[in-house]
Amino acid sequence: EAESEFSGTPLGGGVYRLRMTDEESRININSASRDVLTRLFNTIAGLSEDDAKSLANSVTDWRDADNNPTEDGAENDYYQKLSSPYNCKNGNFDVLEELLLVKGMPHEIYIKIKDFITVYGQGNGAVNIHTASAPVLQSIGMSEGFAGKIVAYRNGPDKKEGGEDELKNKIKQFRDEELEHRDIGYQQHAIDLAFFNPLSKAIKLATKFAIFVSKKI
Repeated sequence: EAESEFSGTPLGGGVYRLRMTDEESRININSASRDVLTRLFNTIAGLSEDDAKSLANSVTDWRDADNNPTEDGAENDYYQKLSSPYNCKNGNFDVLEELLLVKGMPHEIYIKIKDFITVYGQGNGAVNIHTASAPVLQSIGMSEGFAGKIVAYRNGPDKKEGGEDELKNKIKQFRDEELEHRDIGYQQHAIDLAFFNPLSKAIKLATKFAIFVSKKI
């Protein structure tokens, strides 16, 4: 399996582990809507719908530019009255741990959600359904049954997430996207540009490496 291939590999006097994660398989807390955040806290953290909504309001208050608190949310007035006061950021989260500064975010809730959220990715916060977990798919509005079917279909006959079937599908998707980019390059005469051939070669090498890894599974 891919996981065992890179898990606990000896290196000198110790071992190393390699794990690659698509950040767009997670919920972007800088751009997710209140509804998405509410479902995230309800589905993954196990909060009641009311508590999940209050926490979602606190998160959006932390990142928005104004000082007008939403219902059960919090802005500067709340944070300045704490025993160790600090300002509401009124800006995007830079790191996930910043969530621990938000009203209503205890450490145990943070631990439950941290592997399902990100501060990276595209500005629109779009989730990649090709890599997102079932809980993340539910957070963006899919039913539990439908999210499960997507993950099962994606995993293939071996029913293993990240297994051989899924890796082959991702390599095929990567190859097809590269061919599409090449065709667009021909259409736009990009092949005449100095950077086109080196870039194309680099992508081909990455594809060959992925195929090499898949044969080791």
